[in-house]
Amino acid sequence: MLNSTKSIGLIFAVLMFCMASTIGFGQQISSLTIAPNPVTAGEVATGTVTLSKAAGSAGLKIELTSSEVSVATVPASIIVASGSKTATFDITTVHVAMAGKTTITGKDPSAKTAKDILTVEPPVVRISELKISPTAVTSPKAATGTVTLTADAPSAGFQIDLTSSQSFATVPASLTVKPGAKTAAFTITTTAVQADETATIRAADSNGYAETASLKVTPAAIRLTKVAISASTVTAANPATGTITLSADAPTGGFVVDLSTGQTFISLPTSVTVKAGTSTAKFTVGTKPVSTAGLVTVTAKDVNGYSDAASFTVEIPAVHLSGLTIATSAVYGGASATGTVSLSAVAPKGGLVVTLSTMQPYVKLPLNVTVPSGSKSATFTVNTIAVTSPSAATIYAADINGYSASASLTVNPLVGTNISMTGVYTFSPQSVTVAAGSVVIWTNTATDGMNHTASADVSGLGPASGIVSPGQVYTWTVPANAKSGTNYFYHCNFHGFAGNGKSLGSGMCGVIIVK
Repeated sequence: MLNSTKSIGLIFAVLMFCMASTIGFGQQISSLTIAPNPVTAGEVATGTVTLSKAAGSAGLKIELTSSEVSVATVPASIIVASGSKTATFDITTVHVAMAGKTTITGKDPSAKTAKDILTVEPPVVRISELKISPTAVTSPKAATGTVTLTADAPSAGFQIDLTSSQSFATVPASLTVKPGAKTAAFTITTTAVQADETATIRAADSNGYAETASLKVTPAAIRLTKVAISASTVTAANPATGTITLSADAPTGGFVVDLSTGQTFISLPTSVTVKAGTSTAKFTVGTKPVSTAGLVTVTAKDVNGYSDAASFTVEIPAVHLSGLTIATSAVYGGASATGTVSLSAVAPKGGLVVTLSTMQPYVKLPLNVTVPSGSKSATFTVNTIAVTSPSAATIYAADINGYSASASLTVNPLVGTNISMTGVYTFSPQSVTVAAGSVVIWTNTATDGMNHTASADVSGLGPASGIVSPGQVYTWTVPANAKSGTNYFYHCNFHGFAGNGKSLGSGMCGVIIVK
């Protein structure tokens, strides 16, 4: 029986030892202190808990409370680490308008408590008021906000951060109250609204103190409400009609609305004026040729910043000019070439007219060429006149819808013996001596519009030009087997007479002698 009693006592002693080492038996909270105290609102104070003895192996939990959470807050608890007698924690202060106090209490597992009183004081300089004047504006008029401090700003000034709850009322990001001043003003810029709206402006200082004020923004009485386009789809090169609509009749002097677009394949006026006493106005949107269908957006904006946009699609015509080619890249001056215009599809009933043009005087073109109904192409003749050096020409073609194409042609000078067909009805020179196989070139240099020919006196023995108009040339190559001393007599059918083949004829006549 005695041994049993001793055993029980031993077990109890062991248990008590274990408990003491686990929960810090005998260790209690002895004090709680706060520093700094008092503290400025918005700053963090530090609380320190002290135990009577060092905490055991498991540490010691201390519960924390604040009597006035509107003044300062603390964590729910802290742990005093094993072997330590103290632990610290943060006390977060709350922005207060006047000095406030709160009791910070710490309680250990045995329910023993320790406490300290913290005084939280507001900053000496802080924002105290925000006013807006006027409190209601009609967009896009501006309002003025004024910030007031509790005391004069320090030597470095005092910064106020600004925000707006709405995008239609904007404020600068910040405002600085100058050193020694208690107030500062800023501008609230408003933009278009469609109905009465209210924005909340907030001003906050670096201490976290903030004030708010409201600004009512109403829409302008007369403003742009809509821009519309007459059709959702327009064929390229055809116009569309736009319409501007206002919220009310335009005042005396009219009401100007600006127009713009980001597309280059349309044209429109930079602005349109709605006449006084009316609420709508029309304008023309011109379209240009496009290679692919394109979406157009027209934006209208009035002087008050009210805007609207309308869109339509510009489509390619079913049939339009798609290409222009010249059969050869180069010709001698006075020669002709064949040009071809091509369409995207067969020409409609009545055909499709394509106009032709060039800037070069040594290239002669018809004014236009018609692609027949049911056909996709048509040809035309490109005539040239003599040049003294290689000359490049660009030939242009355009259809009724403004679709265009171009092609290049080089006109080269002829190399050979030159003879002029003059306006005084002579061949100049009248007689030339050349080698067999040489090229002889006749150029009509007449300035009176007279046509000429270079025709052999004996058929088959010499040149046979046909009609050579002013500016045109004719070439003939002396047979390569022609014998020296052979004479080729010729004349102009219009202004001369053939000889007997052995001597010059009369009037406008000439001879080519083989040397």
